[in-house]
Amino acid sequence: MRTNSHNSIRILFNTGLRSAGLIFLTGFLLGQLSGCGGGSSTASPPPSPPASTTFTVGGTVTGLSGTGLVLQNNGSDNLTINTSGTFTFATAVASGGSYAVTVLTPVTGQTCTVDNGTGLNVTGNITNVAVICSSIAYTVSGSVTGLLAGQSVTLENNGANPTNVASNTSFTFSTPVAYGGSYAVTVTGQPVGQDCAVSNGSMSQVTADVSNVVVSCGPATYTNLTAFGATSADAINPANNIVLAKDGNFYGTSTSGGANNKGALFKVTPAGVESVLYSFSSSGPAGFNPDYNSGLIIGSDGDFYGTTYLDGASGCGSVFKATAAGVVTALHTFTGTVSDGCNPHGKLVLGSDGNYYGVTYSGGLNNQGTVFMVTPAGAESVLHSFGTGRDGIFPMAGLVEYNPGQFYGVAESGGANSNGAIFTVTTAGVENVVYSFAGFPIDGSNPYSGLTLGSDGNFYGVTEFGGTQGLGTVFKITPNGVETVVHSFVGGTADGSLPNGSDLVQGLDHNFYSMTKSGGASGDGVLYKITPAGDVTLLHSFAGGADGSAPTSSVLIAKDGYIYGTVFGGGANSGGIFFRY
Repeated sequence: MRTNSHNSIRILFNTGLRSAGLIFLTGFLLGQLSGCGGGSSTASPPPSPPASTTFTVGGTVTGLSGTGLVLQNNGSDNLTINTSGTFTFATAVASGGSYAVTVLTPVTGQTCTVDNGTGLNVTGNITNVAVICSSIAYTVSGSVTGLLAGQSVTLENNGANPTNVASNTSFTFSTPVAYGGSYAVTVTGQPVGQDCAVSNGSMSQVTADVSNVVVSCGPATYTNLTAFGATSADAINPANNIVLAKDGNFYGTSTSGGANNKGALFKVTPAGVESVLYSFSSSGPAGFNPDYNSGLIIGSDGDFYGTTYLDGASGCGSVFKATAAGVVTALHTFTGTVSDGCNPHGKLVLGSDGNYYGVTYSGGLNNQGTVFMVTPAGAESVLHSFGTGRDGIFPMAGLVEYNPGQFYGVAESGGANSNGAIFTVTTAGVENVVYSFAGFPIDGSNPYSGLTLGSDGNFYGVTEFGGTQGLGTVFKITPNGVETVVHSFVGGTADGSLPNGSDLVQGLDHNFYSMTKSGGASGDGVLYKITPAGDVTLLHSFAGGADGSAPTSSVLIAKDGYIYGTVFGGGANSGGIFFRY
């Protein structure tokens, strides 16, 4: 039964296939006959071609600093771009086509270049076109004339990019100026014995290279910028160091003058316009008579800090704080007891711990002076009382911090030979004498001026007396106490004598600059330069009278390359002068 059933199915199936094939063949032949004109059927239309393919062109713009950058693709399809970032042209490129991106209109003050900007046979979206924009920059250059052989002048542009020129030649600053920017060329290091001035030295809105700056050097000039004592309330007899504040003005104190003739806090502009900011008085909070070699320092808060030698309460002076507007407050008033100093002398120093350190001429345990510390809030403590054993006594100059918490200083008298001493003291009050002066004729004696830490790691200073002629010395001493006399003053027209209160100030040329109160062509003191090896050059001999006499303060070397200072006596009003060299 199963076999017969399957056979019947196969017969039927095969018979059906043969019938279907016959029907298909019959239809095919009829169709062919119809296509030959024998029928009335209509042919189907051919298929439509595929749609055309297009691709976008774009990329990234970087460094754009303005607006109005216009790009083109294939010489058209302008695209305006105002900020850095990605971009895409509005018109796409056909498959197999090409693209060429160019800059039609750059941004003012910039140049823009195109990377990956061209391509052929495009087969996909283009996203890697790179348009790189950068500011146009111009060089600033010029020439130096009149420079003496062996000298050099240091220039800066816009307060930076120091450039040293060592001959009469052209120069170019290594840092260019951007399009539309400005330049200002200044002399920041004058050649010794010469004064260099700049012409064509500044301009704004630079749109081309600058090549006409001229630095002309000639003989050094000494200028009295102002004469103290112009009025009855003016400052007179400036004997202290000056400071240059951030506002570009100079500030200092005078020992006398002011409305009460007890000394004054004054300001002098770079042009020499002087004004009294505060008049000290016996009844004032800060005392009076800022004494020789004291002056001001600038604190971490930007205000001024200084000392007065006397006050109305106990006659022992004070540490004060002053603002540029002339507001003066006392931080500490000395009492002169065995536990406190009296009559502060020398300028303060701001320690690395944020406190202020100084010395008093008297007071303390032996009434022969102290080292003290004052916090910015006015809390005072005595670190050391002088006068025990072979200690120094009567210090008259400020301290120098050598290591954090370790200071060096000088005492005018005392020491093993009673000619003064150099000492070191820590914030913990540990004091040691590292050198005792031997005095005339082999060594100096009686240092009234403070120490200066030189760039070679040694200390340099002056003594008022001693030396081969007894007229004072310049000395060098190592931190561990090895002392060398660098120069013995001889006075007369060729040298200064009796340096009193003028610290040595080291310039960028590694030489030191200072003054003596006597000697020189007129015997009224000199401004001098001395090398670390002891070679002395007189820069100016004070002539007395209107020129000033008897300088006892320290000079200041400003960033403009000039030396500024005050002279105690002389001047048009016999009250001292403020000068520039």
